[in-house]
Amino acid sequence: METYINRLSAIIANLLELTETSELGEVEDVSLDAVITTVVDDLESVAQNNMVNVQVNTQIDAHSETQSEAQNLTVKGNANLLYRAIYNLVENAIRYNHKEGSVNIAMETEGQECLVTIADTGVGIAPEQRELVFEPFYRVNKSRSREFGGAGIGLSLVKTILKRHGASITVSENNPQGSVFTIRIPLVDAIDSE
Repeated sequence: METYINRLSAIIANLLELTETSELGEVEDVSLDAVITTVVDDLESVAQNNMVNVQVNTQIDAHSETQSEAQNLTVKGNANLLYRAIYNLVENAIRYNHKEGSVNIAMETEGQECLVTIADTGVGIAPEQRELVFEPFYRVNKSRSREFGGAGIGLSLVKTILKRHGASITVSENNPQGSVFTIRIPLVDAIDSE
């Protein structure tokens, strides 16, 4: 509990700083796979309660000459803010899913970027709402958001955090049902070479 409270305190401090300035706060080399592992561990009980299976897959671009083995999924940024962004996405994928549904998180390198996809088998998002979901206070289904305590700021916050990290996020359809959120974020070597 103490670790979780300390993490939340750090996140709140970072979020307040994020809203007041354009700075990220403490910037360091962040292992995305470590962040995702922590998120999945922290949401394990939520996934179990919702009867949702969460899987993580990693694919490294073996042909990339700019990355060492240890830095394949390393980005520059604020670890607490990246944790918050990915946590929000994975938590939504679990909560807005069907019983016995699944969430697949995939990480892969593509050139000088890391692609993180979070694909769920949930209710999905209509094409006309896919850009709107990143607007503050927008909720796809207001009654379900109230049921889960949503305020409509989670995805807006995700987009803001990722934008400050030079990353982008898009949402598309997952066949046969659900949504796929795709994050593209520069790898640490790409930033260092600029």
